Amino acid sequence: MKAPVLCLLILSFLISGLIRAEEVIVSGKAPGAEGRIIRLIVHDDQITFREKTLASARIDLNSRFVLIFDLKEIAFAYLAIDLNRAEWFIEPGNKYQVAIAPHIYDDFSQVNPFAKAKNLSLLIISGDDSGLNREIGDFNDFYHGFILRNFNLLYKDRNRKQLDSFMTVSRVMAAQSALPYVRDYIRYRGASVELLAKSAGIPSMMKKYILQQPILFNHVEYMDFFNQFFDKYLTATSLLLRHLLYREIIAEPEAYKELITLMARDTLLKDMQLRELVLLKGLYEFKEEPAYKKKDLVRVVAEISKKSSFQEIRHIAGNVHFMLTHLAPGSEAPTFSLEKDGKPFSLSSLKGKWVLLNFWTTYCMPCLTELEFMKMFSPELRNKIVMISISADKEAMTMEYFLKSKEFPWTFIHMGNHFEILEDYNVKSYPVFVLIDPDGNIVSYPAPMPGEGLQELMMKGLSEEGK
Repeated sequence: MKAPVLCLLILSFLISGLIRAEEVIVSGKAPGAEGRIIRLIVHDDQITFREKTLASARIDLNSRFVLIFDLKEIAFAYLAIDLNRAEWFIEPGNKYQVAIAPHIYDDFSQVNPFAKAKNLSLLIISGDDSGLNREIGDFNDFYHGFILRNFNLLYKDRNRKQLDSFMTVSRVMAAQSALPYVRDYIRYRGASVELLAKSAGIPSMMKKYILQQPILFNHVEYMDFFNQFFDKYLTATSLLLRHLLYREIIAEPEAYKELITLMARDTLLKDMQLRELVLLKGLYEFKEEPAYKKKDLVRVVAEISKKSSFQEIRHIAGNVHFMLTHLAPGSEAPTFSLEKDGKPFSLSSLKGKWVLLNFWTTYCMPCLTELEFMKMFSPELRNKIVMISISADKEAMTMEYFLKSKEFPWTFIHMGNHFEILEDYNVKSYPVFVLIDPDGNIVSYPAPMPGEGLQELMMKGLSEEGK
């Protein structure tokens, strides 16, 4: 590695370690969302896209809210109300005044809330003094218009003239910006266009956009290009690596060390930090393939999270580990705190007891069928397991009206505005059942339906506990 490049990488590493978080304040109005929770969400990394809530607040009766949080660097973020979101970019140290366009949140149609989620319209009144959001918005308008008009010429006909035209305008727009983030945003959006247009070979693209320069771990466009470029890189793109028997290697005790050594055969992956990031992306891709045992992937990723020399790599490895184990048997069940009869009701209060969670709605016919099967559970079982049915109906009164004509001898509770519980338990359809042991760990997710063997599974868990 050349001395100037090495110095640049060392300087970048030192600076990143010295960066301190600065306070960000976001205040504004969200008409129609009075009493609801608003959240500021970012992606904790750009490989797993694990979401992290930086701040949350209840919107008051005057539609106003204030969010206060710390931020180290520019981030792409969401303002989320229920499952509806607005997208924007936020900078450390800024005080933003925003307005979310009026929206009807009380939609009483009997539809899965994920299917009804909308993009919220966000107006930044003040705080975006650098012009970050305006400049990115202007470039995105140009990009989307250009692609719409020239898609076939770029991606089907491989028209070099159109690509050159796009790149020329992009370079002019980048040169006019005083913001490094915007310049990189435009540059790497252009790189993605080049990649999809197949205008250059892999080594050429690698040299132009990745090699001998710092990895921009948290830059959305850099990492979008990175994820496209290295998609299936280990198993398809790299001529030197695609023939490796990854399933067998990952099953070995020294898999991490061996993989890193073997990957060094690819001359484009000489840089250790880049090599580890490509490895993490590959391992995360393997989770979707049945041929790979999850326990092997978890073991290798856990080792990377502890042994890598790079803080960012360890952080991403930790998130990959979380995503591989989230809701898996033995993992900690996501905690929650709801309200029942005006009093707090939390999962943590049930520690020491077996718990069966059930997510349902009154308009879901399979849900109602399974409630009747739950009613048929033996009294012995109901005495040993706390059963909680969490309604995702828009209004609590819908659940309450339904229950008036029923005699279900267990706890029912409405989720209220706590849509994060659906996200935490990855509830995309209904019903969903989750069996949790007395230590608060997942036994089965999704558990079998009551009409398909759930009672037998619970009895088995209770009998094994007694041994």
